[in-house]
Amino acid sequence: MSFKQRVFADLEKGNIYTEQDIYNFCVSNGEAIVLSEETSEFNPSNQTIMHFVKDKTLAFLHSGDSNNFPAKRNVIYCVKRIDNRT
Repeated sequence: MSFKQRVFADLEKGNIYTEQDIYNFCVSNGEAIVLSEETSEFNPSNQTIMHFVKDKTLAFLHSGDSNNFPAKRNVIYCVKRIDNRT
């Protein structure tokens, strides 16, 4: 039996998503910027760890090194891992 993965076009502030959902979102939206204090890497097969979208903002990116970011606003998502262990 095959499982069809969900792929979101956007993450909504205040919603909860699985780690797999966020991974799929990042892969399918190459310019997506997702910030997380607790998670260094999203697992593409984890459907049990949940993340809450704390904030979603539209902002310009800047860097002090030689990286040049496009002169356009980027959507930046801040997520927090939810401890759902019982």
